[in-house]
Amino acid sequence: MAFNWSTFFLEIINFLVLVWLIKHFFYKPVCNIIDKRRLAIEEQLVSARALQADAENVKEQYESRLSDWEQEKNQQQKALNLALDDEKKKKFALLDKQLREEEQKNFLVQKKQLEMLEEKNQRQALDQGASFTAALLKMLSSEALENKLIELFLKNLENLSSEQQEELKNIYAEDKPEVTIVTAYPLSQIHRDKLEQSIQIYFKNTLQCEYHMNQEIIAGLRVNMGSYVLRANLNDELSFFSAAANGR
Repeated sequence: MAFNWSTFFLEIINFLVLVWLIKHFFYKPVCNIIDKRRLAIEEQLVSARALQADAENVKEQYESRLSDWEQEKNQQQKALNLALDDEKKKKFALLDKQLREEEQKNFLVQKKQLEMLEEKNQRQALDQGASFTAALLKMLSSEALENKLIELFLKNLENLSSEQQEELKNIYAEDKPEVTIVTAYPLSQIHRDKLEQSIQIYFKNTLQCEYHMNQEIIAGLRVNMGSYVLRANLNDELSFFSAAANGR
């Protein structure tokens, strides 16, 4: 086959035209697309790196915040435990105080009840003793005993204090003296005269005496002069001692 230079040159021209066409219409657009793609990938990489950096930063902040939260939670838990312990101590102290107060109150109530029971027993014992003594004195009472009590009354009447004498005189300062004498046994005329004479010295006006008998006084006498009463009998003395012993 013979070599044809014109064909050769034409083929070269065709090849160059093809290269130009490919370079102009295919290679440059492809390169532009590749460059754009590379720039987009680089931008995406930069954005991804930025996002990763932000994510790392957020992660660090989150971990730091978690650490802060954990510390804050621990501090709050400690504060809560301290507050609960303090409140528990206060509750226990209040409960202990209430128990002590209740115990003291119960003690005082029981003490008061015991005192009342003891006082009741003492009163009963005193009342029984007074009843027994009264019964015994009734059995032992006699006119002789009453006469001795009258003599003792007359002696005491002579030895009244100045205040008592003035009090007696003021009873019947204007009115006529009315005197009631109560005895357990009949009074002899001698004792009546002695009593009237001993009482009369305290009054200017003449006495008007009434005599009554009352066996409840056991032995002795009771002299009523208005609101003033002179007592020298066993029953009144027993009542006086019984009332004094009972605190009345």
